[in-house]
Amino acid sequence: MSFEATSRIRDPIYGCAGIITQLQHQIIQAEREVAKIQAKITFYNAQVHVDPAWLTQSHYAQKQECTLQTSISNPSFGESRGGEFDDGPF
Repeated sequence: MSFEATSRIRDPIYGCAGIITQLQHQIIQAEREVAKIQAKITFYNAQVHVDPAWLTQSHYAQKQECTLQTSISNPSFGESRGGEFDDGPF
């Protein structure tokens, strides 16, 4: 009762109910933050436990895609000129 009386002096309208409401909002925000962090931890743990065979296949596919993109953007990529010279302006 003395806490509520002191709270009423500081906040005549809400008293200790205002403090309780603020604390409830802080708890809700903290719970949301904990849920987000737990989701991130779960995500990172899932990344760590990826099947190595799948990871290797995925890496190989990315490497092939990179090579394909390079050869499309630069048609002479990967071709052996065999000592021939281009009759271009340079």
